[in-house]
Amino acid sequence: MKKKKMGRGAVVILPVLAAAFLGAGCSPEKAQQEETVSVVADGVLTVGILDGQDPYARKEGSEFVGMEPEIFRILAENLGVTVEYRQAEDVSQLMALLDDGAVDLAAGRLTMTETYRDTHLASRSYGKQGLYLITRRNRYVDNLAGYSDGTVGLSWQIPGFEALNIPFIGELGRQTYGDVGQIPEDVKEGVILAGICTEREALGLLGRDQEIQAMELREGPRISQVFYTAPGQETFVASLNQAINTFLDQQAQEE
Repeated sequence: MKKKKMGRGAVVILPVLAAAFLGAGCSPEKAQQEETVSVVADGVLTVGILDGQDPYARKEGSEFVGMEPEIFRILAENLGVTVEYRQAEDVSQLMALLDDGAVDLAAGRLTMTETYRDTHLASRSYGKQGLYLITRRNRYVDNLAGYSDGTVGLSWQIPGFEALNIPFIGELGRQTYGDVGQIPEDVKEGVILAGICTEREALGLLGRDQEIQAMELREGPRISQVFYTAPGQETFVASLNQAINTFLDQQAQEE
């Protein structure tokens, strides 16, 4: 069934409830608190996903496998629905698909960034990742202690409150990058001393430029990874969190 298009922050109100709001003169704020149509009411969970080519999510033939798809398998089994995937090229396209109602849920090692956490519902964390330091090749310093009197670049995917926990970050200027692809060039030209980004972003940058290197930031914060869905889907998110709990319990038993 074709998904109903939803704008950012929009909710689909059941027809009976909508009529009741209009008749009673309820405020928009109260209306948005009411129950909304479940995203899986049509029996299909449509997941927007990034092919990370890593243990979290990777495409094998026409199917997605990995940690994230395993969580969705558990969720679909619990809800009695089927799973369909729609691949996105990057995070911006992924979240646009969610905002347009083309997918029910966004997956791709997403973080609790300020850009999305205030406008979407987030799941509980299903994993954590360290941050990576991007420098010129052959500079073997894995923290910011050796830098002074300059600026470091930060990926927009690093939540602001987590950036404050990066050791020695308070002694340097900070510049946020909406496009981390610019970080290598700015490092080489001396615009910034180094860049800091997520693991997945670091791996992507290494494939573009042979003059830069990446290493995990020593004693840096570990960033939580979450899934996002549209506002008004609290019941669905509760089911999603239950599936994540089951998955994490299974992982703990295997260790």
